Amino acid sequence: MISRLLNKNTRHPLNTLQFVSLLYLGIPIVLFFVSWLKWYYALCLIILILAPFLNFSIEFSRKGIRKFFTYFLVVGLFLILQGYGEILPQSGDWGKHNAILSQLFNHGNQPVYIPYKGVDHILCYGLGFYMVPVFLAGIFKSYMMMKWLILLNSAIGLTLVGFWANRIWKTPLWAIILVFLLGSLDWIKDLKWFLINYESGWDIFYTIGNLQILSTIDQTPQHGIPTFLVFVIILDQLFTETPMYLLCLYILVIGFFWSPFLIFALLPLMVLIKINDLQAQINLPLLLITIPILAVGYFLVCYYQMHIPVGKATLDIPGLKWMIYEFITRYTWIYGIPLAFIFIINWKLHFIRTIEIKLIASFLFISIIYKQVNYGFFNDFEGKTTYLILFILYIYMLKGTILYFSSFNLVSKVAVCFFVFICSFMSLKVIWMKILAFGSETYFERFDCNVHLLSTKPNIKLENALEKATEVHNYPFIIQYLGEMNTVSSEIFKPVKR
Repeated sequence: MISRLLNKNTRHPLNTLQFVSLLYLGIPIVLFFVSWLKWYYALCLIILILAPFLNFSIEFSRKGIRKFFTYFLVVGLFLILQGYGEILPQSGDWGKHNAILSQLFNHGNQPVYIPYKGVDHILCYGLGFYMVPVFLAGIFKSYMMMKWLILLNSAIGLTLVGFWANRIWKTPLWAIILVFLLGSLDWIKDLKWFLINYESGWDIFYTIGNLQILSTIDQTPQHGIPTFLVFVIILDQLFTETPMYLLCLYILVIGFFWSPFLIFALLPLMVLIKINDLQAQINLPLLLITIPILAVGYFLVCYYQMHIPVGKATLDIPGLKWMIYEFITRYTWIYGIPLAFIFIINWKLHFIRTIEIKLIASFLFISIIYKQVNYGFFNDFEGKTTYLILFILYIYMLKGTILYFSSFNLVSKVAVCFFVFICSFMSLKVIWMKILAFGSETYFERFDCNVHLLSTKPNIKLENALEKATEVHNYPFIIQYLGEMNTVSSEIFKPVKR
C-alpha cells in the first residue's frame, strides 16, 4: 500500500553523504534490537526503523572517495593523539568506556545485566558509540580488536562531520580539526588563583583547565560525535530551500539512541525549522512513514525511562547582581570574545546570512539557560548540551579568518595566529601531557590517566571501573548506568543469561 502511494516522483533523493551518515548512525540501533530484544520485538522494531527508506531514493556517486580517505587518515591521527587505539594514555572517562566495551563483548548477543544491592539491573545508557566495534570484534572473537575498531568507527564519524562542514561552510579539513582544538579563554582569568596557590609555573601548566570542545572527543565521544553529526545533517536541511523534514525527524530519533542529551542540545535548531513549511508538506504518504519513526522514538523513551532516578533537574535562577557578575567574569570570556571577533570580520565582509545570525543567537540563548540547570553529579546536563554554541562560534571565527586573512598585513596575521594559539592552548596542553605520559610512570601517575585497559584487563566490569571515583567523591556513580527491571518495558528484553 505504502509503496504504491510513494512513487518515484514523491520520494526524497538521498545523496551519498546523507545515505552513509544514516548508515553510520542507524546500524548501531539495529544491532541493539537484534542483540538485546526478544526476536519478535526486534523484528517489529527493525521493520519500523527501515520503513522510512520507502520514502527515500538513493543517488550514489563515487565523487569524493579519495578525499574521504584523506580526511579519514588525518582524523585518525588526530584521534590517536587523544588516546584512541591505546597508543597514548587515555583520559579519565575511558575507564568507563572500556568497561562498557568489555561487558558488551563478554555478554555476546545478550543484554548486559549488572547486580546492584543484590538486584539485577539492565545497562541503561546511550550505546550507539559501542555497538559496532563490539559486534565486529565478536565476529572475529578478538577482544583486542575493539581498541582499533573504536578508533576506526570514531574516525569515520568525525570524517563525516568534516565532510558536512565542508559542504555547509566550505571550510577545509584543517579548519574543522582546529575547531575541536579551540577552547574558551576563561582559563586566563583563573591564572591569578594558580599564581597564588602554586609554587611553580609547571604546576600551573599541569593543573589549569577550561571549557573546551576537545573534551567531547577526548572524554565523552559517545555524546559528542553523534551530536555533531546530527547537528550538521539537520543544519544542512535548514539552509536548503526545500528541506526534508522526514530526514530531520528520522536522524533525530536515531541520534536519540546514541545520546538522550542530544535532543536538548539540538532544541534551538529544531525551533528554527519552519513549522509552516512542515504543515504544508503533510500528506498521507508522509504521515504513514512518520508513524514508524515516532514508534521507534517511543520505544527509546521507554528504554531510558527504565533508568534509576539519580535526582531531579533543578533550574537555578540567579539574581540580577549575580547575572551581571556571570556575564562579566564568565560569558565575556566564553562567548563575548569570539562574538566580537566574528562581528568585526563580518562588518568588513558580510559573510554571515540572517538565518545564520538567528542560529547563533538561538544557541547562545539556550546555552545560557542550560548553564543554570543542575542535573547529575558533575552537572552532566550542562556539559553535554552547551558545547554546540562553541562549535558554531569557532566555525564562523575560522571561516571569517580564512576569507579575510589574505588581506591582512603582517602584523595582523601574527596577531590572529597568536590569538588562535591562545584559544587552542588548553587542548594542546592535553595532547602534550599525554605525549609526556607515554612510557613515563611519573607523568602517568601525575596525570591520572587510564591507559591500555583493554590490552591489560580482558574482563573489566563497570562497577569496578567506577570504584575509584565512588571512593573519591562518595557518590555511587554506577547508578547513572542502571535501569530497573520491574517495569513493563523490561519484558521486551532477553532474559538474564547465567
